[in-house]
This record gives sequence, C-alpha cells and structure tokens, in this order.
Amino acid sequence: MPDSARDPVIDALRGVALLGILAANLPFFGMPGGVAGSWWRAEFPGAPDLAAAFIIRAAFENTFILIFSFLFGYGAARQLESGNAAWFRKRLLVLAGFGIVHALLFWAGDILLAYALIGLALPAAVRWPVKRLLRAAIVLWVAAIIGNAVIGIALAILHPPLPDAVAALALFRSRDIAAMFGIRLAEWAEFYIFGSFVLAPLIAGAFFVGAAARKTFAGRPFAAMLPAAERLRRAIFWPALLSSPAYGALAVAPKQWAGGALIAPEVILRAISSPLLATLIFAATLRFLLWAADWRLTQIFALNGRMSLSVYIGQSVLMALLFHGYAVGAYGMIGPAWGLGVALAIFALMSLAAALWRRHFGQGPLEALSARLTGPRLGRAATTSAPQEEAMQGRPGQ
Repeated sequence: MPDSARDPVIDALRGVALLGILAANLPFFGMPGGVAGSWWRAEFPGAPDLAAAFIIRAAFENTFILIFSFLFGYGAARQLESGNAAWFRKRLLVLAGFGIVHALLFWAGDILLAYALIGLALPAAVRWPVKRLLRAAIVLWVAAIIGNAVIGIALAILHPPLPDAVAALALFRSRDIAAMFGIRLAEWAEFYIFGSFVLAPLIAGAFFVGAAARKTFAGRPFAAMLPAAERLRRAIFWPALLSSPAYGALAVAPKQWAGGALIAPEVILRAISSPLLATLIFAATLRFLLWAADWRLTQIFALNGRMSLSVYIGQSVLMALLFHGYAVGAYGMIGPAWGLGVALAIFALMSLAAALWRRHFGQGPLEALSARLTGPRLGRAATTSAPQEEAMQGRPGQ
C-alpha cells in the first residue's frame, strides 16, 4: 500500500521481527545443525559462544517469528475488510511461489509457504467474533504443546542419529550446487513434517490473535493497543521470564546428559515459553517504538518492515553467499558469538540496500513483483482508511 496508508509503527515492529528471525536463522546457515546440534560445542567451546547459543535459543528461537505472524494476521484481517477474499487468496498463491523458490535455492526453513497455506483459513476466520478467534488461538497453543511433547518423547526414545557434520562441512564448503539442492530438498521435507506438529499451530494461533486485535482496534491506530498489551505483559511477565531461560538452559545442555531424556522437557518448554516471551517482547518493543518514534533507528526498522519480503529473502541470499562454497565459503568458521555480530552486520547491510533501493525505485523489488503478479485489488472499499483512522486520533497520515 502507499506510504500515506501505512502505519509506521507496524512497519517498525515488522523490521524488529526480521532482525530477530535473522539472528535465529543464521547459525543454521553457518554450521552443521546450527545451535540445535552438538557440533559447535567442540569447535567453539568458549563461554561467549555458550552464552550466545543460550541467548539465541532462549530469546530468538520461535519468538520473533510469532511477532511477525501476529502482524501478518493483523494485516490480513485489515486487507479482508474490503471483502475481496479471492484477491487475498491470489496474494497467498504468489507468496507460496516465493516460498518454494526461497526454500529450494537458499533456506530449507522458509516460512513463506507455511504462511500461505495457513493463511487460507483467514478469509473464514476473520468473520468470527473476537472471543472465538482467541479461543481458537488457545486451542492451537495447546495443540502445539502436545505436538512438541509427542516429538520430544519420540526423539528421547528413538535416539535418531545426528546429521553427519563432516559430510555437511565438505558439501557446503564445496561448489556442488546440485548436491546442496538435494540436501536442501530433504531438509525442507523434514522441516514441514516436524513443523506441522511443533510450529504451524503456533503460527496459526498468532494469525488468529492478530486478526482478533484488528477486529478489536479497527478504526484506531495500531498504537491504541498499547494499554491492552501492557496489561497482558504484566499478567504473563513472570511465567515468560522463568520459562524462557529454563528452556534455553535445557536447549544448550549437552545432549548426552540424562541419557538424552532432557529433549522431551526441552521441546515442551519451547512450545510453552515462546508465545509468552513473544508477547512480552511485543509489548516492550511497541512501547519503545512509540517513545522513540523520531529516532533514526526506529526509521531504519520501519524501512525494513516496508520491504519485509525483499529483506527476508535478501538476508537468506547474503547468508548463502557468505557461508556456501560457491561464494565466500565460511561454513563452519563462525561460532554462535560471532554469529550474532554477523547477523547485525547483515541487517545493517540490508538496511543500506533497502534505503538505496527505496530512494531510486520506491517499492521493494519483490513487493513490486508480488503486486504485478497479484493484480489490482478489487471489491468494496474498507469502511475506514488508514489515514482516516489516524485522523480520528489526531494523528496525520505518515
């Protein structure tokens, strides 16, 4: 949508979520098994790397993707207010195409296809009352906890062999793009098999909460939900603050402890803690962004959020070039601690690229392509436009 119809707070939140997703994904690009594996312990045994692995798993993993999912649900509900579900489904089809290309060429953990598939439920769901949407989100959260428990118990009992780290190092430091494609295809299938139990219900629940928020605060700017977010933050503060470090501690504990029995409580805690921590971070970030609305940093986050599709895939392109052998070939050379610094550097580079692109072309490249493939939006106009919503609260459109 044009800038005059965009809420900069939403864009900035989306940009913050992109940085968190980047920090969570980079170790899986850069070394065998990422921080979820055990290879990094022998190669990077220092306290800084252990602390970084703990931070990534406790604070970033499955957390910022839920904030991004909430914003997706909020935006989808706003788009569907015009009543054109057919246009929205076409948009999801285009998103699925981007996701398939992204997964096959760069990142087996792509989330765009999952968004497209889960998003098919939104045209019907946005017609539900708010209480029904929230009840459905809670049911999905419980389903995710059960799914994680099933997977965790199965892993603890079966003790599946870990991926061959030596083979992975040889492959991704090589220039064998065809072999990389084959491995990525297998990893993509595995991601969707496991993800349907452990992550998809959480994403769907976040979609529904976002849609409920849009129905509740329609006609008002996004910032109007801050008091409600603050009340929720206070209610879940201690459960989030206690469960997330507990999960992080279990996640970075050596896998051989307790004969591998820690895997089950680890993944169960992940499903419990990640929505709680995502809510906590969302409320704190929203308050900060409203307070620092004129800061350059907030504007940088908003710029990334406006071009979120291009930035999300662009980050994967840069990580593939950095770690794969057909370019720099740094696979296995950067541990968790340096990985956090590299994530910040990549985000800064993408921010610079986004600023230059926007100066010369306006809309992001993949956003422009998506708009061309989706076609014009038809249907009745929404009852209240975004600039009107802001004007109702005394804020000019930005």
